[in-house]
Amino acid sequence: MIDGGYRRLVELRQLRCFVAVAEEQHFGRAAGRLGIGQPAASQLIGRLERELRIPLFARTSRRVALTPEGTEFLAHARTVLAVADAATAAAQRLARSPRRLLVVGTCSGLGDRLPSILAALAEREPGLEVRLRSVAGRELFSSAYKKASPAGKRSRRPPE
Repeated sequence: MIDGGYRRLVELRQLRCFVAVAEEQHFGRAAGRLGIGQPAASQLIGRLERELRIPLFARTSRRVALTPEGTEFLAHARTVLAVADAATAAAQRLARSPRRLLVVGTCSGLGDRLPSILAALAEREPGLEVRLRSVAGRELFSSAYKKASPAGKRSRRPPE
């Protein structure tokens, strides 16, 4: 929403608070569930309602109930939170399993064996990313020889 020349963004913590209040139908219980104080929960919901410019809850001294707008918004809020949680879980999985890269120089001599070799490698090393690079046979051998030899110490030259 554009307001005063800048874009206001709905925060995930506002959505989490909104869903908790909607499910608990009580600000105090929702705040307890989130580990925050009741005044903080009320402020988060009030700010969310102002930013959206719709009332999400009908409040009485004893009761909190979703408005029709709040009921419709609840489904969207849950979807956003599910996607955010899935993205966080994916990032945590990636952080636990470091990505490795193997660049494989290929030439026509590998023929039909390459797909089965790569399939076995992928099964054995799930975090390994393999990139294929097509090169001429002589260049492939020369490149492998240079990388395998200690810097500046070549005992023999690759065959011509």
